[in-house]
Amino acid sequence: MSKLLSSGWRVARWMSLFQLCATHLQGGIDKALDFPGAMADMARLGLAPPPVFATMVIALELGASFAILTGVLRWAGAATLALFALREALVVARFWELPPPQRLPAANVFFEHLGLVGGLLTAAWHDARERLASRRYQLSSTRSPTMRILPLLPALVLSLSVLASPAVAQTALPLPPIALAAQYDTAHAHVDPTAGALLSHPNAHTTPTPPQVAVAAQYDTTHVYVDPTDVDRFAKSFLATFGGQSSKQVLVQVTPTPSQTSSQLLQTPVGTISLFGFRTPVPYPFGIERTGYLVKDMDEAIQAARAAGADVLVAPFPDPIGRDAVIQWPGGVNMQLYWHTAAPNYTPFETVPENRVYVSPDRADAFMHAFLTFSHGKVVNDDAHAPGIEIGRAGESFRRIRIESDFGKMSVQVTDGKLSWPYGRELTGYEVSDLPATLAKATASGAKVLVQPYEASGRRSAMVLFPGGYIAEIHATTGN
Repeated sequence: MSKLLSSGWRVARWMSLFQLCATHLQGGIDKALDFPGAMADMARLGLAPPPVFATMVIALELGASFAILTGVLRWAGAATLALFALREALVVARFWELPPPQRLPAANVFFEHLGLVGGLLTAAWHDARERLASRRYQLSSTRSPTMRILPLLPALVLSLSVLASPAVAQTALPLPPIALAAQYDTAHAHVDPTAGALLSHPNAHTTPTPPQVAVAAQYDTTHVYVDPTDVDRFAKSFLATFGGQSSKQVLVQVTPTPSQTSSQLLQTPVGTISLFGFRTPVPYPFGIERTGYLVKDMDEAIQAARAAGADVLVAPFPDPIGRDAVIQWPGGVNMQLYWHTAAPNYTPFETVPENRVYVSPDRADAFMHAFLTFSHGKVVNDDAHAPGIEIGRAGESFRRIRIESDFGKMSVQVTDGKLSWPYGRELTGYEVSDLPATLAKATASGAKVLVQPYEASGRRSAMVLFPGGYIAEIHATTGN
């Protein structure tokens, strides 16, 4: 009977340990099976290079879980996962930074993680105590108290290294005083209102993420401002180059303060232009917002943008056909969000244009984290040594990140700002099937080729200046 009870106790103990580390086992396995998704999670959290950190997280979650379940250095595995869970809470569930509607569910996630930390530390403490009490690890009573804690020093070193990781170093803040009493909250919810899925739950369907506010790429436009005398020349040249059609030109006020501009939409198979020719001075900050992204719900989009880390430069305001707002991402990247009273219905692009963004190394990871969270995008390529010829610095290299989301494509150039004209002035890259033919149409319609075609990274690219001053990158894939 005693043997049966002993066996039952061992099974129950192992099952308890399995449940304790099950979330990290699931997280590690899911990341290993979906490594691109794991890299996207790392990018959302600002951890670069994503492949290295994704590999480290997988090894940590599975290795520490293996240690707990097998009993091989169980105390070290449990302590490691405890620090990892604490790190997740500090990075992902920062409830004290959120507005009231999102604060409670995020606080639940935070304190649930604290509960997991407590369970793991308890397991570590019990295992360490049993080892110290055994003959093999029994310390002599004549040894100093310092010698008694030597077996725990590796866990302390590992803990400090985990907490010193970039994401925690950049984001961890002291908890407000009210949080000290909230640790007894027992409500249960699994949400992630700030940065996508929790690291330990990359594919968990029970973990709500920030709302998906994008509609589709064909509703996103590049904003082009030209002198009123150049409006018709630009429209004619752009449509002659790429094909497509223009909407009727109208005179309207598109800003929240008094102004007047001509406005028309140039729709082509490779991208759309919102063309403005202001008859009055352009109110700040209009003219530097680069792009317009259609959203499903303006209020929801603004809330999601703020939660992701954007500043709202111009609060939502009505326009003749809906509502607009202007936001700014870390690194100084401005864009306009818009919503139509009557939902538009546009034909999908033949090729999706590429929003081209230039940011500094100091703000690149913060921009990536914020925009990926908001857009639900994914990193399709993060090249730390992209050919410098792409930014006019042949023979050098730079970091270039390509993102895809329901808003469309984006190319992020991370540079030190030492750029020759016209690099950094182009807003959008257009993909065409025949680059020489497209450039011939452009020059025949009044445009000028600023950068002659070159080949790099599987593309043949050029820069073109259209009448009125709009600069565009145009490329065709080479398959190399």
